[in-house]
Amino acid sequence: MKVLMNDLNPGTKFYFNENKPKDGCIYLRRLDSEEGKRINKACTTKKIEYKKGQRFAFEEFDDSKFDLLFYDYVIVSWEGLEDEDGTPIPCTAKNKKTLAMKSLVFQKILADAMDKLEEAHIEQEEATEKN
Repeated sequence: MKVLMNDLNPGTKFYFNENKPKDGCIYLRRLDSEEGKRINKACTTKKIEYKKGQRFAFEEFDDSKFDLLFYDYVIVSWEGLEDEDGTPIPCTAKNKKTLAMKSLVFQKILADAMDKLEEAHIEQEEATEKN
């Protein structure tokens, strides 16, 4: 088995429409535990407040930042994604988050592809356990 040491979690290609590959595709990867911890840490801020002489420590979690970092990581790139005028949509962190959060069509494509990616991961783990 070959392992790409310079890219341990490469993207997997999923077509927007399996029957029309020329319509474009998206490359996705799973969120590994190390990256998940890094994103959570980047989105968590420790706060301290004093009320009536008492010290209260708590954490605030920035959901919007999490969404941005999460989608930026799991969506590696895309091809053939265009706006209503036929202009290619650049694969930026902001565009990834906007499409993933607001476009129902993109959400469906993303969810279906993520499900397939997870199924493939489970199959791979089961095959590894059998050996």
